[in-house]
Amino acid sequence: MPFDAFAIRKFAKDCTGRLAECRVDKIAQPERWEVVLTLRGRHETVRLLISANANHPRVQYLTEPRKNPDVPPNFCMLLRKHLLGGRFLGAETTEYPERLLSLKFQVCDEMGDISVKTLHCEALGRAANIILCDAEGRILDCLHRIEPDEGALRPLMPGLFYRYPPLPDRKDPTCVTDEDLRAWIAGANPSGRIDKWFSSTFFGLTPIYTRELAHTACGDTTAAFSALDPDGIDRLVFAFRRMMDAFAADKTEGCILRDRSTGKLMDYAVVPIRQYGLGAITRDCGSIGELLSEFYAGRDRAERMERRGGSLLKIITAADAKLAKKLSLQEEEYAAAEDRERLLRCGDTLNAYLYMIPRGAESVTLPDPYSEEGAEVTIRLDPRLSPAHNAQKYYKEYAKKKNAAKILAGIIDEGRRERAYLETVLDALARAETDTDLDAVSEELTETGYIRRKASRRKEKSVRLPPLQYRTTAGLRVFVGRSNIQNDQLSLHTAGRFDLWLHTQKTPGAHCILECEGEKPDNASITEACMIAAWHSKARQGAQVPVDYTLVKNLKKPAGAKPGFVIYHVYETAYVTPDEAAVRALEVKETAR
Repeated sequence: MPFDAFAIRKFAKDCTGRLAECRVDKIAQPERWEVVLTLRGRHETVRLLISANANHPRVQYLTEPRKNPDVPPNFCMLLRKHLLGGRFLGAETTEYPERLLSLKFQVCDEMGDISVKTLHCEALGRAANIILCDAEGRILDCLHRIEPDEGALRPLMPGLFYRYPPLPDRKDPTCVTDEDLRAWIAGANPSGRIDKWFSSTFFGLTPIYTRELAHTACGDTTAAFSALDPDGIDRLVFAFRRMMDAFAADKTEGCILRDRSTGKLMDYAVVPIRQYGLGAITRDCGSIGELLSEFYAGRDRAERMERRGGSLLKIITAADAKLAKKLSLQEEEYAAAEDRERLLRCGDTLNAYLYMIPRGAESVTLPDPYSEEGAEVTIRLDPRLSPAHNAQKYYKEYAKKKNAAKILAGIIDEGRRERAYLETVLDALARAETDTDLDAVSEELTETGYIRRKASRRKEKSVRLPPLQYRTTAGLRVFVGRSNIQNDQLSLHTAGRFDLWLHTQKTPGAHCILECEGEKPDNASITEACMIAAWHSKARQGAQVPVDYTLVKNLKKPAGAKPGFVIYHVYETAYVTPDEAAVRALEVKETAR
């Protein structure tokens, strides 16, 4: 869903009212195409995100803090020079419904003169930009400069006067009368789709709104004009007028749509949307600011997780593929070494019948001393060697393969344990829900050598992430490791000897600790802790998942074992079915650090 002109108009009203008399306290540029203004008022401090990202440019309130670069970019330094300490005067939109928002600030320059500076936010898709202008309308600088010799219709460079982008060659939907709309519909191509016609005829109407018009008129978002009867035309004109009235209303609320089956964010709108029927869950928001914050925070989080998680996944799968290929070759070599007993028997047979073997023979058939029925065996020989030397050659090959099999058995076992470890890391990555979880996986891969640690003049101190925390209905705390390294720390160093350790049986998952405080935990707490352990495992979507639990004192870590690997012999097993709602209800929310 693009940040459309109607959402911008409503957000401008909300922003002007909420941020009145606020002053710019901080300015940051966490990403190349994003700027964050922190505005401090008497009653609250608000972070305003301005994004010129081509995929989803917009302006919104920021609810989650962003990590800033160590060295601020030049554009960020310029904004700090001109806007820090400035008083927010309000947000303005253009007279026509285009995706432009202008933020006005009253600032005091180096000479002590008071002036008004404007930050233009152009949410125009690939042409999205952030432009700072002085009181006369001259451009001080912009995030994306456009040279005059680039052939652009509107160059954007410091010193030039700022001009609005040219209007698209389409009609303004807010100025259309019902009579004109009826006439245009009558002249439309009967085979043309209604939603496509509205998109190409009017600017400012995004696909979700044009589809809603078609759905209201015909009950089908892809319906053509030929499906309209006279009543359908009336319904279409009425739906269009009602939508325009809703856009023009002072109300700033909207709704967020989620896919009912997957729970993923689908879209948002500033008017009621009914085209998805029962396929979507609609949640009304109290204000446009709340709507944009929730929608884009969820989508940005999902994109960051996909981007960072994808790079970590690539590292893990590449390491696993390399290991699998190596193991395959080793297993083939080990299978060839299993033929060593035949070599020993050939050597013994040649030694037993040396007197029957002619010199220079390429093969010989002799009685098999290992056969009770007196069968014969044919043995290949090297004609260049004597019979005795042929026997010694078989003994040497036998000894070589015997030693190789012994060494390969250990190497193959180590490789299989390595692949099992990578499976646990892959499971932790699949269960990661926040940037903190990804940080834990990344740190583990760095510690174990799968990611090369960046060289730095100043050694950075690694941040120890706390484990996830839950609290049972009875009030007992449950801790869950974010990574295998944290699993070791939690189970072998942090937990008490008489706390309860839980883990899914023969399935990759996190280590869970039920803090017992020296007393025997109640059955309900054990069941809830088992459900938490099952949820934080590869079997989270399963039913009747077996979860082993034992006292921490029963755990042992073999010497040289990979992070997260422990052994235990005394334990009990419970079978639970993970329930996300029940687990979320027990979660202790993290506090900002």
